[in-house]
Amino acid sequence: MRISFVCLFLLTLILPTQAQEVDEAAIKKALPAYEAYVEKARLDWGVPQVAVAVVYKDEILWWQGFGEKKPDQETVFAIGSTTKAFCAATLAMMVDGGGPGWDARVVDHYPEFAMFDPWVTREFQVKDLLAQHSGLAPQALSALGSMGYSAERIVQALRWVEPVTSFRSSYAYVNSPHIVAGELVAKWAGAPSWSDVLQEKILNPLGMTTTTWTAEGLDDNPNSATGHARVDGKVKAIATGPFPYVFGPAGGMNSNLHDMSRWVRLQLGDGEFEGKRLISEQNLKVTRSPQTVLNDSSFYCMGWLRVTLQGQTVTWHNGGTPGHTTFVGLQPENDLGLIVLSNLGGTQMPDAVGLKFFEMVHRIDGPDYSAQFLARREADEPKPTIEAQPSQELFGTYHHPALGTVTVSDGPTIQFLEVGLKASLQPIGPNLFRIQAQSGWLSDIGWGAVGEALFAPAGLSEPSTLTVFLGEDDQGSRFRLERKS
Repeated sequence: MRISFVCLFLLTLILPTQAQEVDEAAIKKALPAYEAYVEKARLDWGVPQVAVAVVYKDEILWWQGFGEKKPDQETVFAIGSTTKAFCAATLAMMVDGGGPGWDARVVDHYPEFAMFDPWVTREFQVKDLLAQHSGLAPQALSALGSMGYSAERIVQALRWVEPVTSFRSSYAYVNSPHIVAGELVAKWAGAPSWSDVLQEKILNPLGMTTTTWTAEGLDDNPNSATGHARVDGKVKAIATGPFPYVFGPAGGMNSNLHDMSRWVRLQLGDGEFEGKRLISEQNLKVTRSPQTVLNDSSFYCMGWLRVTLQGQTVTWHNGGTPGHTTFVGLQPENDLGLIVLSNLGGTQMPDAVGLKFFEMVHRIDGPDYSAQFLARREADEPKPTIEAQPSQELFGTYHHPALGTVTVSDGPTIQFLEVGLKASLQPIGPNLFRIQAQSGWLSDIGWGAVGEALFAPAGLSEPSTLTVFLGEDDQGSRFRLERKS
């Protein structure tokens, strides 16, 4: 099971043909072939429903629903990490309003904020919260949200996660700092929560009447696309869970083509919508300006990624939840935007058809992204279990400030008492175990592997410890729990 649901594909391409200017005629000429490409990609990936819209010159020029049960413009999907751009926009609004600027130190305005390194705590600026160069491992603390820990606990856990690189030195995708960004927005706006600011400052003025930010907002809408996941090789409908909603401004929104087209129009209008300015052009462009270098043609901004395809710049971001994946792409200089919504988690289908669109309208003879991404997709291959009897010393009660009380009993079974999560410990090496959820949402959707645990017996002067690694593929967080009894 992969609990890091967001993946940004980095592009370094040498394309054989020169891009051409885009206009309405070029877009319409490309649409029949593009529609066929989307449908083939949908079938190849096994996605039940896909909704796509092209926004051009302040209107939806074309849209289409795909699948046996074709979605319409009002069908709601979870949009995952494309929420991050909304978070960046609300921060820009606060800067517009005379609040602390992008360079303000976070701890000066949110004293509870703390990173593992005190120097990093002192130097962490507002713009760093969204720039993905924290020094943490990719997806650090994302697993806690899936396991049921609260947003408050996730923020508190930041101080316990050791960095893997120097601060601001390299890109690593992390969700948790966006929670802090949302808290700052609410504080500076004098609002109860970030979602209140989102509603007042963005959703209401844009007329995004169906957009919500809770699991209930998705489940309670009769015109919503049920989330799906690939479980045991088959695409299955899954229940909505705490991830990504616990991360709020990092990925907790639900929306549809109608509403998202209005958001794209605001972006293409550089902060202006239907004659009314909501965000200054200057500060909105800050959110789409490079903050972190990924490679010579890709940069992370604030909730946006900028890539260059044969001289054509595309500003985009994807979103991934257990049951949905999304793509939003922009070319403000061409008044052009694209929205791709789908209801199968863990795929790069929206990325493939999103990037392909911009190549097709510019008549660039680029690669088949869908085929490439499918070929690179790695099946989950967990380490095989071994026949081993754990030491009785393993059993007992452990504690860590980030995780709370954790117990290990015969089975062996591990329980995270604060969130009521029960998991088996499956031996995969000497005193090394895979943590496989046996209860709760993770178990219900069949994505139960939440990490690994390494037991260290007591030494001459050291107590027994249980090191819990939450995450996969070297992405996540490591916690060393001391035994209490």
